[in-house]
Amino acid sequence: MATSKPRITISVTPEQYALLDRLSSLKGGAKSTIVTDVLEASVPALERAADLLQALEQARKGDYLEDFVF
Repeated sequence: MATSKPRITISVTPEQYALLDRLSSLKGGAKSTIVTDVLEASVPALERAADLLQALEQARKGDYLEDFVF
């Protein structure tokens, strides 16, 4: 099935693979769908982490250190 979505390749531990395999069997879906669902649920937290890291990087460079709340 062709898709226009960007693709990535990841490596997982044997334990992670076994868990994905187990969940995939129980849900009757693809392992990639499970990973995508987990990532989608994590988007708000990942966005906050990215925003914080970006603010810290800018503060480190002195771009707006006076505006950064510690």
